[in-house]
Amino acid sequence: MMNAVSTGLQILSAGAVAVYAGSMLTEGAVLVPSWRAAPPAEFLSWYAANTRPLPGYFGPVTWLAGLLSLARIG
Repeated sequence: MMNAVSTGLQILSAGAVAVYAGSMLTEGAVLVPSWRAAPPAEFLSWYAANTRPLPGYFGPVTWLAGLLSLARIG
């Protein structure tokens, strides 16, 4: 039984880290260049309009990847 739990945590951890890595790569390849190309006023306006969705997505993805990885180690 414990082996099944360990295997399950390993699979969930790997999946969460993959989603996290994909999110960071997408942010770096798509969002950051778009932000850097935008005039400051346009960027600030966009960021103000998206100030909740960004942490609402990246926060749980980051925590989930970290916590599942730590649970797998322990």
